[in-house]
Amino acid sequence: MQLKWEMSERDPELLKWTEAEDGVASGPEPDVQAMFAELQARIDGRPTTARLADLSSPVRLGLTLAFAAVITAGVALFSHRADLHSTPMVPLIAACGVFAVVLLWAGSAALRPAHVPSLTDGALWSRLGLGLGVGFVMAFLPLVVSLVPAPMSEAQAAMPMWQRTMGCLSFGIGSAVPLYVLLRAMGRGQRMSPWLSAVAAGAMGNLALQLHCGSGDPIHRLSGHATVGLVLVAVTALLLLTRNARKPGHAN
Repeated sequence: MQLKWEMSERDPELLKWTEAEDGVASGPEPDVQAMFAELQARIDGRPTTARLADLSSPVRLGLTLAFAAVITAGVALFSHRADLHSTPMVPLIAACGVFAVVLLWAGSAALRPAHVPSLTDGALWSRLGLGLGVGFVMAFLPLVVSLVPAPMSEAQAAMPMWQRTMGCLSFGIGSAVPLYVLLRAMGRGQRMSPWLSAVAAGAMGNLALQLHCGSGDPIHRLSGHATVGLVLVAVTALLLLTRNARKPGHAN
């Protein structure tokens, strides 16, 4: 008896198994199969968006590229610029290619596996700066300035510049948001994933605008095209601040 008392003080788990060997009831044995069944039911009961993150990294990247290809094809077929059939293809393809590379670069980084070490603050901010800066640089490069700008209708010519800018900005954001939502759903909790998702989606919006807008005005490209990524980064910051504010124990 003294031995069991000492065992209960030192190791209650050992005492439980000792009593079971002596024929002393120690409670019902756990039903391992029921536990696994409950765990599987919880996994199966998660929404589809939550299960996207469980896909392998190559599959997630493939879904990203396929989704971007569908958006690009939709713009090219149903909402393309008026001069698409007459504009020089080399500058247009080159501009689209630049944004496609940014999309692939930032998208693959946003889908970084959880076991891979996260980026340092310096590396994260440099990637954000490079990813967003491409749109601003491209606004001034002669490579992307339309050699044959798309003719504006009388209604478009009568519009103030800010109205034309908001039209392209809205179109770019609308083209980017679906990819942004997909990337966020497939992220695995890496700290930089939301920010790089915004950069990749911003590149998607700019790629779509290359096919949608034939303006060669650098000011219009700066205000209506390059700002798509900035808007998405600002939205990401707002979402993260809101989420952190709702966490228990957050200081007011």
